[in-house]
Amino acid sequence: MRSALPILLLSSIVAFPKTAAIFDHDGRPSQNLTKAIEQAGYDVKPAAPKDLDAINQFDLLVIPNPQRFPAEKFPVIAQILSAKKDILFLGPRPFTEPTHAIGDEWLSIVQLQDKLAATKQTTIQLPPAENWIKARKNRDVKASWTVENQTLTYELDYMDGWHTYQTDIAFPPEQNIVRFAIRGNPATSCISIECIESDGSRWIATIKATTDWKEVALTPRDFAFWRDCKPTKPRGHAGDQLNLHQTRSIAIGLSATHTPSLGKAPYYFQIRNFGTAFSPYANTLETPAIPPIETVYPSYKQYPIIGKPGFYHTPNRFCGRGIDQQPKWKWTPLFVKDGQLVQDYSLKSTTHIWLTLLLHDPFKLSRVATIAQPVQLEDEQYLETVTLVAKRLLQNVELIAGGADKYGLFNTQPLKIGAEIAFLDDAALKQAQNTTVKLTLGKQEFTLNPNPNGSIIQKLEQDVVGLEPDSTIEATAKLLVNGTQLDQNSHLVNVAPMPETLKARSKERISVQGDNFILDGKPWYPVGINLWFSSTAGYEPPDYLRCNLAPGIYDPEQAELDLTTLESLGFNMVSLQLKCDNRKEETFHYLVDFFARCRNHNIYVNGFINQANPLEFNESEFIRIVRDSNLYLFPTLFAYDTSWEPGNYVFNERSRPRFDNQWRQWVNDRYGSIQNAVEDWGIKPNLDKQGQLTSPTSEQLTKDGNWRIYTAAYRRFMDDVTSEMWNSAVRKIRQISPLQLVSFRQGNTLPHDFALTGPIKHLDFICPEGYSFQSIDNVTYAAGFITRFIDFVSRGKPIIWSEFGRSCWDAATQSTNRDSFDSVADYHEAYYKMVLESEANGTAPWWWSGGYRVNERSDYGISDPDGTPRPAANLLLEYASKLKLARTRTKGQIPFDYDRDKHAGGYWYMAFNDGKEAYKQAREQNKHLLFSTKATGTTSANVPLVAIGNTQCNGSTPPKYLNAELNLVQLKTKEGNWIELTNDVKIPEGANVTIRIQLGNLTEPTWIAPKNPQNPQEGDVILLKDDKPIAALTADTAHFDDAWFTEISLGQATGTTQTFQFKAAAYKRTAFGPTISVTINP
Repeated sequence: MRSALPILLLSSIVAFPKTAAIFDHDGRPSQNLTKAIEQAGYDVKPAAPKDLDAINQFDLLVIPNPQRFPAEKFPVIAQILSAKKDILFLGPRPFTEPTHAIGDEWLSIVQLQDKLAATKQTTIQLPPAENWIKARKNRDVKASWTVENQTLTYELDYMDGWHTYQTDIAFPPEQNIVRFAIRGNPATSCISIECIESDGSRWIATIKATTDWKEVALTPRDFAFWRDCKPTKPRGHAGDQLNLHQTRSIAIGLSATHTPSLGKAPYYFQIRNFGTAFSPYANTLETPAIPPIETVYPSYKQYPIIGKPGFYHTPNRFCGRGIDQQPKWKWTPLFVKDGQLVQDYSLKSTTHIWLTLLLHDPFKLSRVATIAQPVQLEDEQYLETVTLVAKRLLQNVELIAGGADKYGLFNTQPLKIGAEIAFLDDAALKQAQNTTVKLTLGKQEFTLNPNPNGSIIQKLEQDVVGLEPDSTIEATAKLLVNGTQLDQNSHLVNVAPMPETLKARSKERISVQGDNFILDGKPWYPVGINLWFSSTAGYEPPDYLRCNLAPGIYDPEQAELDLTTLESLGFNMVSLQLKCDNRKEETFHYLVDFFARCRNHNIYVNGFINQANPLEFNESEFIRIVRDSNLYLFPTLFAYDTSWEPGNYVFNERSRPRFDNQWRQWVNDRYGSIQNAVEDWGIKPNLDKQGQLTSPTSEQLTKDGNWRIYTAAYRRFMDDVTSEMWNSAVRKIRQISPLQLVSFRQGNTLPHDFALTGPIKHLDFICPEGYSFQSIDNVTYAAGFITRFIDFVSRGKPIIWSEFGRSCWDAATQSTNRDSFDSVADYHEAYYKMVLESEANGTAPWWWSGGYRVNERSDYGISDPDGTPRPAANLLLEYASKLKLARTRTKGQIPFDYDRDKHAGGYWYMAFNDGKEAYKQAREQNKHLLFSTKATGTTSANVPLVAIGNTQCNGSTPPKYLNAELNLVQLKTKEGNWIELTNDVKIPEGANVTIRIQLGNLTEPTWIAPKNPQNPQEGDVILLKDDKPIAALTADTAHFDDAWFTEISLGQATGTTQTFQFKAAAYKRTAFGPTISVTINP
């Protein structure tokens, strides 16, 4: 595609001279800069801070060295852009060093540090080390903390979550600065200091450290409110800040949240001369807010160009490919070649020069241009670039977008090509008759003209026909004024194969056999990545939440660039969202294009779709999105990711009360009564305000105690209720979309997690996540244990480690810490080694896109924002081939007795304690654990009758090793056919009612079917009605298999609502599973 052309000034459209104001703190801009702007065609006037309010006196504001700009004039920037005026920034990262008028000087915060550090200090005597309380995630991490001669010394072997020390403190009244000196080893690039006020509010500052002693002066505004706290009154609102004199304690240390960009362990820092001071400046340095300006501000919109110190680029943004995208901006990358300004939309080169046309309120139709390099006002070539860019801003008609209205489609769907044009002033609109748009789609050509009496933004479009299935065609739009071409854009349109062709591509589909994925008869191993395109960095949350595939966000060329890089590294799978987080965007046509590109690169898609979430399954929307559209026919879409990290939140402390009613029903059903349960548990359980049974506390799910049996019962309830939800949803998913596999990403391994034992019967493969395993040791052994644990509890299903990673964002400098790349790569490598050693099937680290993720304040990317692989990505050049080697899981050799009920912490506790140690010892012998329980290898006839929590199975307690789940109840029609019996089925009075029931086996013992249904033997599995046998299992049923029971005659319908109850049982041994209620509606 041709996408680069010289940009020529269209002087005939400029009806009157434009005025440019050049900002300078002293009102005396450089003469060379003034001349360069004049040569572009502007009248020029200087602008000191006091002159900036007169925005009606200029059309363009030129800001050299925009990092330094008066904080008090920040509101003027929004006023200028709201007035549809232009700004030219000469330098990168505007407004990052706001200046303040201190006397007759304009000083930045950094420059003020010297003044603050020179203030008289009040030394605070720090308590001895034994008076500091240690807070840590992992008790096994070796650490030390000393206070000698008022110097704090901190040492930590490695980071796992957080490791801080807290003590009570009182700051002297009237003090407003925290003062100290700090130094650290090379790995400790920053530390955090937290102030906890008497109302419980928490305020945290991140401080950069170097290997030399560095003086630090922190004002209250340097401390950010931490929302993970419960103050006695609302805090953290706009304008709120730390009240230093209300501080009751401080905490100092390291954490994954506030110091994520640390280098390779161990860590070490010292603090001395801790105290406070007063400065008249500390509380007067107000910095008004500036709304985000795409590609410009905040600073996370721009990133260094590697190899060119001082040069920056912005992540690629929507640059006008395709109409009807409702873009919020149009980004034009610019280059200077042979004395001309050239635009290049190919995205294949990174530039430090660009123009952004803003298309959203309140800045709609304003423009910001940037030359993001050090200002060189004595350099003729630099000044020439300034002139060219300023001249470009005289062009007052812009091509917002051009091409087709769809990137991908079936040939039976309509397609338009067109262009969207913006006339930036009345003079341009009056000359609209001289403006022409030329459109092409393949060999079809069209010429259209805008309406001089139309609106300032016009769309010109043309219907096209004659699309061939399974083809690719180029759409192009050119903008001409007075016959001179000003702009053009183009893109490919992917026309999908016919549905019957897609359906026939059976050899391209991925299935599961045993512990492997299978593709074309051979094992297939997913070497994956969570894919947000490398252009994702710096999106504001509303834009980020629209996801990769939203209108005005998705760019087919960006997708192509990233997929090309991923394939070259050895990736063959991406996990991404099929629909956007806001659930409003229609993404089908983007997916058709994306799937075609993935197929060309041999990359498969594991697609998250929230409408398939069993917690809130939306059947009609799921049908519309994947079935009615024929999206499910694409083999590239090999699996659905049905729920996003439910293990993190479904049963957390806030959510557990939502399940209280179900919990009480479950207890009454399984134990016969709550009283029976309480007697078995041996403790008084937790009650809500109404005195009714409620769930265990977070402490009871974490620590062991006399509540162990109570929590064991709750964990079984968690398993049962989630398995039931997934059972219902997944059955419908498979009916609607039978060609895809089904799974979901677990979330963290936490005390309230259910994801690895609850719904796993209904999944094709299991997707644990790695964030709970922060140290290399825990990745190797605790995560390795989890892999083998999943193998056991899932009966050998494939396993993909679906998220893991580390952030390299430096909160202190608000930039990516490139020094941490090697430690991040070491962490990723530990996962690849663990996956190979534990014999999992695949990986999908979090995530591809480097740069700042605003809503999580992190940078987990394994590529730079320009798409260049970082060291963690380049690991795949070595590991991709290893991860794809065919393998079958080794049977364990060293016995391991798995008993979730022996500790209240369940498998979470096991993973980090006895399970981890057992796995480590096995691996040191180059062997694996052989998991078993007391039920392994047993049947319903001989399984030990132990109750949940390892108590006596006495008829009033649910058996630990026998459990069932209802799948279906079917009704026999008078024609002898079977239909599902739902509430919608009405049975007339007098009709014979015959049903059959299908259950699933949720536990290890094989259910034994009676050889003679009329004469079951002890241990045979039957159905009871009124405690008497009513139906028999029709076939022996292994763990996770489903089985029908013999027909049950319920007599004739009475014409009234009838309810019958049944219960599974191992005959003459114990009943088990839920009570099955069957309702006959007249």
